[in-house]
Amino acid sequence: MSAFAQIRHRLITLILVGGLIIAAAIAYPRLVHVLKPPPAAVHRHGSPLFKLIDDNSMQLSAEAVASIGLKLVTVEHAPAPEPLRLPGYLLVDPNTLVPIHSRFPGQVVQLGTTEELDGAGQRHPRPLRFGDDVKREQLLAMVWSTDIGQKKGELVDALSKLKLDQTILNNYLAVGAAAVPPRQIDEAKRNVEADKILVNSALRTLKSWRLTDEEINEVVEEAKQLRDDRQQTAAAKTWSELPIRAPTDGVLLEKNVNVGEVVDTSDNLFKIANLSSIQVLAYVYEEDLPAIEHLSPAQRNWKIDLKSDPNDQPRPGKFSLIGSVIDQTMRTAPIVGWLDNHDRKLRVNQFVTATIELPADPAMVNLPVSALFEEGDTAAVFVETSADPHQVTRRIVAVTRRGEKMVFVRAEPNAEERKEGALPLKVGERVVMSGVLALNDELTNLKSSPDDEVEE
Repeated sequence: MSAFAQIRHRLITLILVGGLIIAAAIAYPRLVHVLKPPPAAVHRHGSPLFKLIDDNSMQLSAEAVASIGLKLVTVEHAPAPEPLRLPGYLLVDPNTLVPIHSRFPGQVVQLGTTEELDGAGQRHPRPLRFGDDVKREQLLAMVWSTDIGQKKGELVDALSKLKLDQTILNNYLAVGAAAVPPRQIDEAKRNVEADKILVNSALRTLKSWRLTDEEINEVVEEAKQLRDDRQQTAAAKTWSELPIRAPTDGVLLEKNVNVGEVVDTSDNLFKIANLSSIQVLAYVYEEDLPAIEHLSPAQRNWKIDLKSDPNDQPRPGKFSLIGSVIDQTMRTAPIVGWLDNHDRKLRVNQFVTATIELPADPAMVNLPVSALFEEGDTAAVFVETSADPHQVTRRIVAVTRRGEKMVFVRAEPNAEERKEGALPLKVGERVVMSGVLALNDELTNLKSSPDDEVEE
């Protein structure tokens, strides 16, 4: 073969190979389209697995139901949520706490006493101390004060002057106007009236200082003895003593004074509180406040357990005050209530747990967590709209609370939730609880597939 023939043969070969390459390149896209696997929406064995009804609904064949393992659950009213268990502790009821002061500055000359049993079972008096029970009007201390002595002296002086002026007036009236000028009689009457005013003023002052009628009567008797120039009695020896008495039944929570101390009117000598009722202070987290605030006054009950006693029986009580200030660190608000403590088994500052039972919300329904799927900020479920044939609709719902196994959904979304696309979810409707993610993927594929790939 000549050199020219060889060149021509090679040129023809190159042209043929190039043509084949170009033909293959042109045919490749069509070949790929023919060989690619069919989409989920394309029928198998002549029957479609999924059929798009509208943007949110589709029909499932029996084969699709079996392949997904479709399970449904009926929507029910939401049960009562888990009880709130709040930490807290016990406090003195501030409505019964009374600080006790001396009404005059002076020196403590005596302390009140109580009785206690000794080892032989005999009762012996001893001075009051912290923790003792006291009764109303029981003597707590005796303060020697010149001020009280002065006020008692003013009463004695007024009584003595009244007695004298009354005697003069009686004498004037006895002899009559013939012997005594009328002007002098009128002056004597004015003196008696002025003396009565002074006596009443002194009596009111002593009563305002909570002197008992017995103590005031001793002062009146002392005035009689002074007028009669008798020997002074024991009442005169206690002329400047001011008794400090318990204003109510209770327990001595503080005793800040001893015999010999000089006290002022601003000093807290004692603090008394009635512990038959005790205050409970508990703390609720900010996110749980709405549930508590929605409780009516009749529903604001709780049960209190002592943390220090595992065998303690819960004590029923009520709470009425929900604090208005949130703690910035703990994000909690205080709740205040009261407990009966007539058995005196509860102690101030004990740690407790307050349990509040929350009622079921009739506006809520609940679903298994597996029935819910989320896309961004929205949560949705698949609701069965037909059982035969199987048809489901994707529906956005208003989730209010999530638990470990269940989610709580508002049956009727509010106006703001409706703006976000949420729709009602009624009791008795059936929702898909398995394979929801696969269903959502199929619905997305159906909506995005070309029309010619979805065979009717």
